[in-house]
Amino acid sequence: MITLKVTPKKLKRKLKLIKIFKIILSNSKKMMNASGGKTDVVQNINGSHEDGVLRFDPDNLPLGYRFSPTDTELLVYLTRKIHHQPLPPNNIAQVNLYAHHPEQLAGRYKAQGEKEWYYFTPRERKYTNGQRPKRSIGDGDGYWKATGVEKEIKSWEEGGKITGYKRALVFYQGSHPDGVKTNWIMHEFRVAALPPPTTDHHEILNDNNKRFDDYVLCRVDKNNRSDGGFKRSRDDMLTLIRKLTHNISDHRIQTHL
Repeated sequence: MITLKVTPKKLKRKLKLIKIFKIILSNSKKMMNASGGKTDVVQNINGSHEDGVLRFDPDNLPLGYRFSPTDTELLVYLTRKIHHQPLPPNNIAQVNLYAHHPEQLAGRYKAQGEKEWYYFTPRERKYTNGQRPKRSIGDGDGYWKATGVEKEIKSWEEGGKITGYKRALVFYQGSHPDGVKTNWIMHEFRVAALPPPTTDHHEILNDNNKRFDDYVLCRVDKNNRSDGGFKRSRDDMLTLIRKLTHNISDHRIQTHL
């Protein structure tokens, strides 16, 4: 038996955090029930078919609703896309993201939720026989630089199974390594079990010999916060709650007065 020593002040703070998030989750479920469920709401949205995909106008969403999927939900979209399965209504654009400046894409596609853009994009190899993806744009126009380590994404519905990975990147204007850091940030999602790339996407990548994979899913955001940091996702907050709950319920707590 492991003994976890926690002072009354720290214990009180952890219990308060757990209580707050339980209230948030409870209120979310009540709102869903009151609205008749998310599925009914989506079915009543004025949608349009574009490239065989059912898309909806975010301006016609009911008050309080927006396209803001969690990390695990984004992996569901990505997995279905890779395996050529039907997707739920969405506004995820399909484009070669790494061939365009983020400002150019933002002018072409409408932002979702809290000024976020979502893209399905293939990746090229940096070198023909290499194992690193290419993230530079044109000839000195800019590049995406990874920051931190790649994070695992676990499905708690599947017993904590790792279903994918998320990597944070920042866009730099200019040529590597002397580019200037911008406010454009991105999270690149990839599935854990990735099938081999296909050769039927000539409209996206012309050189299939350098194809790294068929698709990743990218969430792009122009960060205007003064602290310059990444926003903490709902998945990160839920993971924190689970860790706090696990520490309190699975260990014997000895308090020292």
